[in-house]
Amino acid sequence: MLKKRIIAVLTILDGIIVQSIGFKKYLPIGKPEIAVEFLNEWGIDEIILLDIYATKYNQSPNYDLIRKIAKYNRVPLTVGGGIKKLDQIKSLMDCGADKISLNNVINTDINFIKRASDIFGNQCIVISIDGVKDNNKYKVFDYNNNKIKDTTVETLAESVEKKGAG
Repeated sequence: MLKKRIIAVLTILDGIIVQSIGFKKYLPIGKPEIAVEFLNEWGIDEIILLDIYATKYNQSPNYDLIRKIAKYNRVPLTVGGGIKKLDQIKSLMDCGADKISLNNVINTDINFIKRASDIFGNQCIVISIDGVKDNNKYKVFDYNNNKIKDTTVETLAESVEKKGAG
């Protein structure tokens, strides 16, 4: 039987954890390093940090923030946001990330998954898919262009797994 795990997903906007309300409004929650410290104390199994505006505003990952958070973290750490190059993955791993979450880059270069998993291993490369319910099916939501794609979440998940996502 598979072990149940509790994974916290922290959405980061300008260095602050936020709660997304329909991909349009964001409620500030607090500092990521404090949240990570509490999550570790509460027995969380894994933490995922997603910088939601890094890609939208063509920013690189916030390496300083990841380094700071990694100091407080005691569980596997997955980081996403602004990742477009293989050297960024290496830098994030050097900062303390255990896994990388890709989202927007797969819209423009789905083969990036294979290149990344060939170098870092498929256990290290995960995909974050934004989905919204549309006519009783979950479709992929492109938050950068604020539109629902014709692709279902299931179809995209199968496709990225074939490309090497773990």
